[in-house]
Amino acid sequence: MDPDGTVRLLQPPPGTPLGVGGTHFATTDLTLPPGSLLVRYTDGLVEARGSDIDERLADLTRLLTE
Repeated sequence: MDPDGTVRLLQPPPGTPLGVGGTHFATTDLTLPPGSLLVRYTDGLVEARGSDIDERLADLTRLLTE
């Protein structure tokens, strides 16, 4: 979330889940303006049976802007 309240979802390249050993992890460089907030979440927070993932991500970004 940028200091002005703009929320954007990052799209890093897909890879092996964290915690899985013995594999290579790609890195992504990102420059954030001072005062930005980097929010990390798990699929358990945004995925729900019978719910659209894009709607759940939209809910998360809306909650962050509030």
